[in-house]
Amino acid sequence: MPAKIHIIYGEAGSGKSTEIRRLLLAKGKEETDRKCILIVPEQATLAAQKSIVSEAQGGVIMNIDVISPMRLSMELFAAAGVFEVNVLDDTAKSLIIKKSAIEHAAELGILAGSMNKQGFVDEMKSLFSEFMMYGISEEDIRGVLDKQEDGRFKEKLSDILVLYKAFNDFTRERFVTAEGYLSEAVSAAKRAVLEKEDEESEYLLREKVRCVNSIVNGAIVCFDDFTGFTPSQEKLIDFIMQNAKEVYFAITMDEKSFNCFYPAERHFYYISEKFCKKIRDLAKKAGCKEVSGSFLSGDKRHENSKDSFGVSINSLGNIQAEIKKAAVTIKELVRDKGFRYGEIAVVTGDLDSYGKKLERELKETEIPCYLDMKPGIFENPLVEFVLSPLDIIATDYSYASVLRFIKNKYGRAAISKMLKEKGFEEKDLESGGLFDEFDNYVLARGIRRHGAYGKSFDKRYRTNHTLSLESIDKVREAVFDFLEPLYTVFIRKSLAGDKLRAFYEMLEKSACYEEIEEKDNFSRSVYEKIIELIGRMYDLLAKDEMDAEEFAEVFNAGIRDMKVGTVPAGNDLVLICDVTRSRISNIKALLLLGANEGKLAVLTENGGLLSDRDREIFAMNDLELAPNLRQQASVADFYIYTILNKAENFLYISYSKYSEDGKELIPASQIKGIKRLLKGDLSSAIEQEGDFDKEDSFRAELLEKLSDDNGFGSFTRILGDIAAGKEPSEEDKILFKVIYDYLVDSKKNGRDNIYKIDLEEIAENAFVCNLPLLLSKENLDMREIGNMSITRLEEFASCPFKEFLEHEVKLEERAEYKISVPDIGNYYHKAMELFGEGILSEGIGWRADPLEDKAVRRKRIEALTNRCVIEALEDTSMDIFESSRRNSFIYEMLSDNVRRSVETILYQVEAGDFTPYRFEQKFEMMLPAGLKLVGKIDRTDIAKGKREDGTETDFIRVIDYKSNKKKDIVYGDCYSGLALQLGVYSNVVEKMFKNNPKSVSVLYFGIQNPTIDESEDIFKIVGDKTDDIGLYLERMKAAADKKITAEMKMKGLTAFDPLALRMTDYKLSNENGIIIPSSASDVIAAKLKKDGQPD
Repeated sequence: MPAKIHIIYGEAGSGKSTEIRRLLLAKGKEETDRKCILIVPEQATLAAQKSIVSEAQGGVIMNIDVISPMRLSMELFAAAGVFEVNVLDDTAKSLIIKKSAIEHAAELGILAGSMNKQGFVDEMKSLFSEFMMYGISEEDIRGVLDKQEDGRFKEKLSDILVLYKAFNDFTRERFVTAEGYLSEAVSAAKRAVLEKEDEESEYLLREKVRCVNSIVNGAIVCFDDFTGFTPSQEKLIDFIMQNAKEVYFAITMDEKSFNCFYPAERHFYYISEKFCKKIRDLAKKAGCKEVSGSFLSGDKRHENSKDSFGVSINSLGNIQAEIKKAAVTIKELVRDKGFRYGEIAVVTGDLDSYGKKLERELKETEIPCYLDMKPGIFENPLVEFVLSPLDIIATDYSYASVLRFIKNKYGRAAISKMLKEKGFEEKDLESGGLFDEFDNYVLARGIRRHGAYGKSFDKRYRTNHTLSLESIDKVREAVFDFLEPLYTVFIRKSLAGDKLRAFYEMLEKSACYEEIEEKDNFSRSVYEKIIELIGRMYDLLAKDEMDAEEFAEVFNAGIRDMKVGTVPAGNDLVLICDVTRSRISNIKALLLLGANEGKLAVLTENGGLLSDRDREIFAMNDLELAPNLRQQASVADFYIYTILNKAENFLYISYSKYSEDGKELIPASQIKGIKRLLKGDLSSAIEQEGDFDKEDSFRAELLEKLSDDNGFGSFTRILGDIAAGKEPSEEDKILFKVIYDYLVDSKKNGRDNIYKIDLEEIAENAFVCNLPLLLSKENLDMREIGNMSITRLEEFASCPFKEFLEHEVKLEERAEYKISVPDIGNYYHKAMELFGEGILSEGIGWRADPLEDKAVRRKRIEALTNRCVIEALEDTSMDIFESSRRNSFIYEMLSDNVRRSVETILYQVEAGDFTPYRFEQKFEMMLPAGLKLVGKIDRTDIAKGKREDGTETDFIRVIDYKSNKKKDIVYGDCYSGLALQLGVYSNVVEKMFKNNPKSVSVLYFGIQNPTIDESEDIFKIVGDKTDDIGLYLERMKAAADKKITAEMKMKGLTAFDPLALRMTDYKLSNENGIIIPSSASDVIAAKLKKDGQPD
């Protein structure tokens, strides 16, 4: 016989839950042989059990069960004789969806490009869960597809159907999804009653029927704390209505809404009206005669309470000010109102912004709290360790992946364990210095790929520190040996079962579980979940072939869906949770933070693959899905109303005026409604904003000031101004007095102040004067400066502190395996040195012999140059140029620069009298204070000539090679000590020669290979095109060479002397030593005006 249906309804706080419990206790006492069931949501079962036991006589309930729909379904399965139900959790769903996407990639269209993006599996899983929860079948989706015209939605839905079908094919008759668990339980119960299985005795059948009937048959069933049912849950409700004696529902709504048979989204109680209508429809379908209702009016929460209800609405500067004020308020409530921490809850609509900051602030002020927020699973070091080997294999031992593994505490512990077996001491491994050396070596040498880690690390790199290659190689060997068994299995496509077995063996070998700290329960839970994930993957995918990339994608999807809950450390804790968690109970004080527009009611899109428009298409086909954004917005006020009414004695609301980036914020629209409501009959219970403790004016003002950033910060600022002799403003004087009196009063009465500061210590620190201490002569003499280079002198002139850190403290930037400017400079210098030596040793000579064939000379020079660029690469150990195609291209480009520079140097030599004499000449020079200046001069040119007095002497030209073609002498840099090279070189060279030579030029030569811009009109130089293409091209090349040679002029200083100018370039002075007016040089950047003066 169908049950009697009764709805107990009323506004929030009217006592619906209390009435449900009272009714159950009364029915249970009257009919001790009748079963009474209270069904509440899963997360509310413990609180409901506690409440009903505390209200029961003697604290005992005999025939009353408090369970959730899921638990009731388990009992139905057990009664029906179904004891093994393979429930598909979220992790298993993700694994199957990822596997299906990989297998059916060729069938996908618009979604094919998104299947490897992060979040795709999560979105698809969320959508499939929604389909199963609302009973959407493959046939329903095909029905929607058949009615659609070609377009983006049809393509997307077709891809969804492909994956949904693949998912169902894999799970059908093997697993039960969590969303379909309720309906499957009801079906199992009905089959147990109506059908007889093969070889089942009559006695067994009768027992199954009796067990099923004993669950809800003739029972009193009450539903509390629900706002609606999914289609899957409706099957369970229908089963209960057909078998129970009485069914009660508690719904939050007013009397008018109860009588509304056509719910409208604009109604405040829309969600309750819709729920009530659904109950009536289910009752009618189950054959129940009528649905009665009982309205509870008034607020029953304060009937037996002596305390009045308080409300505080606060407008504060920013998030930090809100958090500080909340901490002060909680302290006040506990100290002055007698509340326990466990009776206070802090809720917010933006837990990501407020959660961690609020938790940190409460802990700093010694307020015990629990943040009900799912920890970031990927931020856990154990998860990092587990995923890092997969990353190493996927990226073929890239630097970042190996560093990720070696820097992880569990990875380091695993390698340390292997190193101990190789003879390393514990003290050598504890500091981590050995692993840092390994990191530096891998970075500096550019170690990449599996093969490189299989070879010994025996090559050094340039560093000021001592390298222990043997120890570094032992680390390399340990890393390689640890990962090699896994790499061997993963590098080829093989069965997922083999990969999982190798992966599990790696975890066992690492002994990472033993390294988890004793109090780190979260990491222990993570480890157990990882092992559970490996087992689940083995059950589902062991016989499927996968490569390393596919395995990593599936495993990552499983990790993302791991749900690891945290347990509060105690009962007496302030709860910090999201505003959507509406099932908190027994809360005397509720603090709502972040009540700003757009934050208070956070709307979330369910199943992001379907837009609101897509959902409307399903609705037009009579297929219900989760509420869209518009529907969520219509019920947002209702949920806020529900959560705010959880407060029994005190409601605190705060909102920010400005965001963290300084943008102005406005309060949520609901704040105006609350203020308007509180102006009515409840005005006697309203406390003034921020003045909820009603202490004297100093105390009230202090609470306002100290809860904001203007509290402690303002106090120290004002004290600092006083110490600096500044006169504080009148407002600052008042604020200073308030805070000072508070600190003095706290110390006098032996109480800790909220900032844990000592007044005397603050005052003492405010008047501290830090004086610099000069180094003594003895300390200066202790510096071991050693040899001094010009570069170091220039560094000292630029920044003495940098010079001290680099050369005294021995700090240096980490060496990286990349082509740096110094590397290029070393290569250039070596190549030019080799060419200078070779051109003489091979008898080529700097100047062409008139009798020598030009073509032969050109070939000899090209051969020498090519040999020099190769030998320079070998001599400088620049194997980095061979490490990649990009670097090989750079090497060719640098070699071309050398070739072009050689051609230009030969041209410049033949353009005057100067001939290269020495290359990379080392020198030493004693400076004052016993310093020895050392260095190398890139090139010294020499020319024979006569002085003004007629005596013959050597004229010297000093040249410094630069990779920067724009380098030139800046007089200000020379004066300030930032450019000393050429001046010092000139002075040194003059002292090297015995015949008192004369230095006439100090120049920079840029090693480069300039290109001719398209705008350069060299065709005017070439002239008209002739019929002889070869001749025309030869002229073109000559013109281009001339232009490039002009671009490569040396820059610097040359003495304005006719003889010196002629020695440099014949174009500037004739044989008689007379300057040629209006002339320009192709050797140096010099031009002469019409009067013969420098331009």
